[in-house]
Parts: sequence; C-alpha cells; structure tokens
Amino acid sequence: MGDQISGAIARSSSRSVSLRDILVVVLWLALVAFPLLVIVLKVAGVADGTNFYDFGAYYNAAERAIHGYPLYDWTTDYSGVTDLPDSPVRFLYAPITVLLFIPFLAFRPGTAAVLWAVMSASIYLFGIVALCRSFDTALSRRQWIMLITGAVGFGPFVITTIAGQVSAMLSGLLCLAAAHAHSEGGNRNAFLTGAFTAIPVLFKAFYAPVGAILLRDNRRLVSSILVGVSLLVAGILVFGLETTIDYLDVLRGGKGWGSGTDAPREWTMNKFRPFYFTGPFHILLRAGIIVTVACVAILSRKKDFESIDLYIFSLGCFGVVFGGPTVASAGLTILVPVILILLFTTIQREGGVFLAVLTGTFLVHIHPYTVDFLATFGPELPGVRSAISLLVPLIQPGVWGVFILCGVLLYEIAHKMGFGALSS
Repeated sequence: MGDQISGAIARSSSRSVSLRDILVVVLWLALVAFPLLVIVLKVAGVADGTNFYDFGAYYNAAERAIHGYPLYDWTTDYSGVTDLPDSPVRFLYAPITVLLFIPFLAFRPGTAAVLWAVMSASIYLFGIVALCRSFDTALSRRQWIMLITGAVGFGPFVITTIAGQVSAMLSGLLCLAAAHAHSEGGNRNAFLTGAFTAIPVLFKAFYAPVGAILLRDNRRLVSSILVGVSLLVAGILVFGLETTIDYLDVLRGGKGWGSGTDAPREWTMNKFRPFYFTGPFHILLRAGIIVTVACVAILSRKKDFESIDLYIFSLGCFGVVFGGPTVASAGLTILVPVILILLFTTIQREGGVFLAVLTGTFLVHIHPYTVDFLATFGPELPGVRSAISLLVPLIQPGVWGVFILCGVLLYEIAHKMGFGALSS
C-alpha cells in the first residue's frame, strides 16, 4: 500500500514477494467485496436498508437548539422538532458540538443525512491521506486507489456510515492528530496534535485514552487542555450553564456504560463484546487497561526511538477499544490510524509481523458481517441453536483481530526497546 510496500517486496525473496503480494490483494478484495455484497443484499431486500439511524438524534438536537428548547430533553414533543421515529432521539455530546449539525437543518432529514455522510467520509479520508503522507512515501495512482477504496470498504466504516454516526469523522481527526505527531517537532504540530486529540473527546468522553500521546509532550497536553476548556466554555456562553450541567448528567448515565446484557442470538452487526465472558469483572479489566496505558505513556517520556509517538498514540486507541464501556463494531473505525501505522512501520520487517497486521485487519473488517450472520441465521442451523450463546461471543472475529493488532504493537514496542530476543 505504497512504494514502501513495493520496495520491500522487491527486496525480498520471490517466495516472500508472492506471499505478501497475494495477501495484500486478498485483503483489498475483501475490503471492497463485502460492502458491495451488503449493497446487493439491501437492494434485494434481504438486508435492512440504509436509515442513517443516529443522525436523526443530531438533527433533532440541532432543531431543539435553534428553537431554544432544552438540548438534552428528548422525552418531550416540541413544536418545530421533526418526528423521526427511527431515530434514537438521545443526544449525548457536549453542547458546543451541536453547532456542527445546525447547517444541515437547511435540508430535509433524508438529504441532510446523505450530506452528513459525505462530509464525515471526506474528513475520514482526508485524515487517512494526511497520515499516509506523513511517512514521506510516494504512492502511485494505483496504490492510492487501493488505499482509498480499501478504507471506504472497511467494515466498521461502512457500519458507522450507514448509521449516520460520528465515528468516521472522529477517526479522520485522530489520523490528523497522528500525522502531526509524526511530523517534525515544533509548536505548531504540537498544538494541532493536541487540538485534534481533544475534539473527539467532546463527542465521546470515553475516547479520553487517546490522550496518551499528549503525556509525552507538555506542549501537546497544554494545547489539548486549552482547546477542550475553550470549547466547553464556549458551550456555556452559547447555551448557558444549566445546559452544561444537563450534559454532565447525560454523561453520567450515557448508554448504560457497558451494563447491557443482550443475548447473543439478539446481537446485530454492531455488537462488539471483548469481555463477554468476564462478567462483572469487565469493569476492573477496563479500568486496569486505561491506567496501564497512562502509565506506559508517562514512562515513555524517557524513551526516544523511531515511531515511539505513533506507537503510544496507537496504544491510546487500544485503550479506547478495551477500556471504553460502549465501543461497538462501528466504533472500531478508531483502529484505522493504528492499522495504517502498523502497516507502514512493519512492512520492511522479516517474518510474520506484517502478515499478522494483515490478518488482524481482515478479522476486524469481517466482524460486523460475521456476527450478524451468526446471530441471524445461526439459530436456524441444525445443532447450532443450543450452542449459539457460546459460539457467537467466542467466534467474534473483531475481538481476535484487535488482540492480534494489539499484540503486534506490543511486540514492536518491545522490539524497538531491545527486550531480549526481540531485538535480534
């Protein structure tokens, strides 16, 4: 996926060239083919149609904002607020973020949802391009086409887009944060890294672990705090202190903060449950992971080796996936910058490290489709009904993919730090 890939393949043995080339193409075909299959199934009426489910909540919140209604009161029917029965209604983000959705009120909900999807995808792709260019590689036109189409076909991106969510946009912003962190040092890049890291947290508070990269540079940390506080204060000035207090109440309740216990046979393609079998201990595990990420980031301040900023950034993204209470399949778009970082930093490595990255990416990509298929058709298969509650949570390919990608990251960190045999 770039001249780095082509160069590394050219310098390898013919057997390695064939293996890597074939696997890269297979992964790309999978990234492109699965969304096309979904489109065919939707057109045929087999799968549910695109409804931009979550965007309805943003649209209604914008309507409440311009009419002066309570921003977080979604239980009352207000005049001038469009009735969208397929929408979740709840608006869960910081008050200032609703300003992003007000311009879409110039259009009917359906048209506005499409325009939102286009804008969100554009930010997503812009961030991806910026991150790839930060590696100072010259990609051919064919390679850029493969990269862009593969990114658009990535399973979690498809899910978040058809639901009209913000996850794709946030992934693009995090790609920009990583790109500026990877660029030459300077106050400007430090400020932009902090800013692009802070903004996603205003939308999803449990994205806070992405701030791990801020702990390596005080300028980034100060920038992030200044941007975050400024936007929160702006929200108070625009919507009033009472609205901000309402937001804190909403934040405390959230979506149950991981307390949901849907039976596996009721799961949809958006279900991602890495700690399904841990029961109530998942809270301790998540807290432990977040604390560990923060400690590693702080300790890494004394370390300086190639790509360490990107690795700590990636570790923070895994902190969101494992530590966040409500991460779903759509939320796995946060792994896009991580996957790109691992691809570009492992392509020249010998052995199976690069192949592990491809494998992990493939498993995360097929996760929503696999879970949806097993939960929908599994109970109808002979001999499977009684085991479906065990099979679906156990098979979750996205969970295995995330573990593989995280394992590669930890291996690379250990390798760069020269731990034992890993440095040989």
